[in-house]
Amino acid sequence: MITLHKHPYRLQARVLLSTVSSACLTLAFAGTCGITSAEAANYTASSEVELASAINQANASGDANSTITLTDDFTINSPLPTATGNITIDASVRTLETYKNPAISVDANGSITIIGKTSGTGIGGTDSGQLAKTGAGTLTLDGVNGSYASAINVNGGTLWIKGASRITAGNGYGGTFWIKDGAVIVSGAGTQVTMRNGTASIQSTNGAILTIENGAVVNQISGTQIGSGAGQKGILNVDGAGSIYKGSTFATNSGESIINVTNGGQITSTTGNWGGINTISATGNTAITVTGAGSSWMNSGAFNLLNGTMVVSDSSVFSTGSIGIASGKNSEAAVLVSGNKSELITTAANDMGIGISGNGSLTIANGGKISSQNSSRIIKIATNADGVGTLNIGGQAGQMATNAGTVDTDTIQFGAGKGILSFNHIESDYDFDVALSGKGTINQIGSGKTTLSTDQSGFTGVSNIEAGTLAVNHTLGGSANVFGGTLSVNGKLDGPASVFGGTLAANGIVTGNVDVIGGRLQGIGTVGSTINEKGGVIAPGNSIGTLTIDGDYTGNGGLLEIEAILGDDRSATDRLIITGDTKMGDTDVRVINLNGTGAPTVDGIKIVEVGGKSDGNFTLKGNYQKDNVEYVIAGAYAYGLYKNGPASQDGDWYLRSTLMEPEPNNTNNTPDNGGGTPESGNGTDPGGTSEPGKEPAPRYQPGTPIYEAYAQSLLEANGLPTLQQRVGNRYWGVPANDGEVRDIAAVWGRVEGTHSKFEPKSSASLDSYDIDIWKMQAGLDGQFIENESGKLIGGLTFQYTDVSTEVSSPLFGDGSIDTNGYGFGGTLTWYGNDGFYVDGQAQATWYSSDLFSDTANTGLTGDNNGFGYAFSVETGKRFAAFGNWTLTPQAQLVYSAVDFDSFNGIIDTSRTHVSLDRDNSLQGRIGLSADYQANWIGTNGKVVRTHGYVIANLYQEFLDGTRVMVGGTRLATENERTWGGIGAGGSYEWANGKYRLYGELAVDTSLNSFADNHSLGGTIGFKVSF
Repeated sequence: MITLHKHPYRLQARVLLSTVSSACLTLAFAGTCGITSAEAANYTASSEVELASAINQANASGDANSTITLTDDFTINSPLPTATGNITIDASVRTLETYKNPAISVDANGSITIIGKTSGTGIGGTDSGQLAKTGAGTLTLDGVNGSYASAINVNGGTLWIKGASRITAGNGYGGTFWIKDGAVIVSGAGTQVTMRNGTASIQSTNGAILTIENGAVVNQISGTQIGSGAGQKGILNVDGAGSIYKGSTFATNSGESIINVTNGGQITSTTGNWGGINTISATGNTAITVTGAGSSWMNSGAFNLLNGTMVVSDSSVFSTGSIGIASGKNSEAAVLVSGNKSELITTAANDMGIGISGNGSLTIANGGKISSQNSSRIIKIATNADGVGTLNIGGQAGQMATNAGTVDTDTIQFGAGKGILSFNHIESDYDFDVALSGKGTINQIGSGKTTLSTDQSGFTGVSNIEAGTLAVNHTLGGSANVFGGTLSVNGKLDGPASVFGGTLAANGIVTGNVDVIGGRLQGIGTVGSTINEKGGVIAPGNSIGTLTIDGDYTGNGGLLEIEAILGDDRSATDRLIITGDTKMGDTDVRVINLNGTGAPTVDGIKIVEVGGKSDGNFTLKGNYQKDNVEYVIAGAYAYGLYKNGPASQDGDWYLRSTLMEPEPNNTNNTPDNGGGTPESGNGTDPGGTSEPGKEPAPRYQPGTPIYEAYAQSLLEANGLPTLQQRVGNRYWGVPANDGEVRDIAAVWGRVEGTHSKFEPKSSASLDSYDIDIWKMQAGLDGQFIENESGKLIGGLTFQYTDVSTEVSSPLFGDGSIDTNGYGFGGTLTWYGNDGFYVDGQAQATWYSSDLFSDTANTGLTGDNNGFGYAFSVETGKRFAAFGNWTLTPQAQLVYSAVDFDSFNGIIDTSRTHVSLDRDNSLQGRIGLSADYQANWIGTNGKVVRTHGYVIANLYQEFLDGTRVMVGGTRLATENERTWGGIGAGGSYEWANGKYRLYGELAVDTSLNSFADNHSLGGTIGFKVSF
């Protein structure tokens, strides 16, 4: 029985035999033999008539399997009956011969298996002596040794040749291998079919199939046509190691052809025309696949793929004398070579043409290789004017990028048509060393990097960069367009370039003009005359370096990006050198500071050098704007952009961090005012160069006034009150030496408010700052000691502080500081019975501050943590004056110190490190108060007391003020040291001293600049004794 098993063209035979009676061993033409349908039947035949009868009997018997054994040699002259069952014809000891063209017909439900020897003879003509198969069933030649004078003709069903069968066909009259319908399977090692003459034709409207598998061989000495006719389809499969189709010429014209060479199969041929003939395109379409290790197609002559596709993959080889991909007018063909050890080889002169007169593409991907193994070693792309040819290295255009393949040839020549070399790969550094000639197009579209390492001066077309990197390490002719990715010119681009996006890295020479429409021009090389359009960026250097424009420059709203380590005149910086003129037009300038800490400049840092007329305008786009001029920040300094040197009209452009003429972007030489110098500057001193030999004053960034004021603000908030301000009056009684100290135990609370204005004696950047301080303080007091000399009272305090500081610096910037703090402290006071007292205080406070620059309109830092501590010692003695009046001379010494966490002050993209270098104070006070007391018995019978006083104070600061580090620059601030002040206050006590309300108002001013520095403050408190 013949059954389909696993493979659509592989058949498996299973023959069931049983014995029959001796009366049935010989069959007459009209004879019959009765065999039950449940048994297999054996028949014998010694003539054509007996064979036909046996087939009829086997069909009629209903047996599962039947075997007909030939007992003599004979010839079949007429068609045999159609087999409707499973029949085996055993010709192992005899020969079954056909004359002319009788067909073996097998029904779809039947099969015939022939074992042994067969032959076909005739007297001439293409149909004489052929093996003909008809019907939808299967004819199997199993171990057959057959020879046919004419053809093998399959017109339906399946012809399966296997079991080391050796079939030959064709003679002097010609021979053909026709598969007009159905399939032929040639299977197994040792199985061989040889067609000596005539053309193999594999085609039908339903699709004719020839499969060679498992080591079988078909020798087709003449040509092969696969799906050649209009509406016809043919399939050739060569599968498995040792499976071979040996042909000569291949052709398909207007039909559809499919050729699969897989798993080590092989095809050999001399020529091939697919989808047409030579350069004449037809409507046919071909799909060729050569894949798998050991798979190969060896074609010795020309191979023209006019319409269709070919894939060479997975370590397979396609070798041909020459190949034309889309060689005919209106043809369209594509070839893919993909995978390691996959190779397309050409061996003849003029060996490879892509898109000769049609639309053709060759793609080399994932380690695939194309190789020219001949003396000319030329690949031609788009040879004729009507040709469109594309060589893809990596993925095809519009598809995903892949790993690249290898091109082993000397020259790629672009012709009169549209030729394209496309790099669509993901390699990190793909070296392309094939010389290009002619006017074509190079497209870099993959994310990888392609390096042109050989001289490409013969290329006269255009290079388009859309993604990845195209590196020119030698010379590249033609022009270039950069849409994305990077064009890295390390050698020479011998032509113009347009940048629409991406980057043109000019580290070598660009001989033509450059138009920066979008994207970026950068590098340390030389380019021709350049236009910088709005949306374009020119960035000299690679980090730090010089870019030269050998020609004129026109700014049409583009950007110049400069990297610099901003410091003094000697700072490392990018520079744009223009050998020609700068034309009328505007260019914005962005400066990127590479961790420069800033420094004062004199001439400035030159960033643009102009060799000719300097008519273009460069405008700095900095970190902040002041007075409609922008500046860039480095450390404590701010840099403006200036045309010309301070003492020259050179037309160059400089970054300067000094207050000097001319103003940024201003050539009218209008002077501006200066500021101070670090640590000792005077904010009112004139700047510029008005005094001969005087160094120009530095220009500080807008954060510096706030940073300087921050230290002073914390120090002011960290101060301690006087004893009187803290708890009110504790001495009651007149005269003083009979005084009575109250408050053996008490709780109290008070509120303090102060407004102060400071114009520092010296400051690097400050003009003035105002501070508003609100404090809430509460305490618990208790008596520790009492003896004949006096009493010692101690206490604990708790406080909350809110500070608001407004900073003003007309030259550099305004801002504000908001601070709140929480803390606690301790007090210890000795009250002598003789009116002498000593009061000690200690306090610790934790602060949190927000700093804001109004000028830059940005927060400099938020929630910055600080800490302060302070100690105070105050002493005095009450002296009786007259009546209820006493005088109290007093002195107080307060030491205060604060600190805050270092931070990076942020203005726009700049980050300036700020830290505290010095922030402490030692302030002395001497004062004299005149006090008045009265007491009486209230209506409720309890004592009421009042105390009023006026006080005059003189203050002296003994330390040198505060100092902050801003980006490595020390900025010192010192307020006026000597102040004077007056105040008035009092206490009101009732219920025999149980309750007390007290307060004070005071005004202080510096004595050196009277009223310019002043402070107004007041406090009010309430105490309960018990």
